[in-house]
Amino acid sequence: MEGSDIQQLLMAKGRLAEEQVRLYCAELVQALECLHYRDTVCGDLGARNVIIGRDGHIKVVGVVRRQPEITVGDGAAASLVYMAPEVILGKGCKETADWWSLVRWGR
Repeated sequence: MEGSDIQQLLMAKGRLAEEQVRLYCAELVQALECLHYRDTVCGDLGARNVIIGRDGHIKVVGVVRRQPEITVGDGAAASLVYMAPEVILGKGCKETADWWSLVRWGR
């Protein structure tokens, strides 16, 4: 489902194959490592901010800021289910908030 986000994909298919989940998680880890290397955090790694490109690989879109500038008020599209507590509480975020969000994907 090129051009759709992960949330749309889950709504359409209901469940993803384990192989597909492993690929998307591995690509999310690589994307976060790349952002963090550049001293940047996503802060809202919700399913609507991960889209599937024409090549079938994921792309992280949406809120991306230098640490620790991001807070929950930074965007109406904030996905509270995936946001780390420190972001929701307005304490800003660091790399750990992105990793917390990625773990929430498995819940």
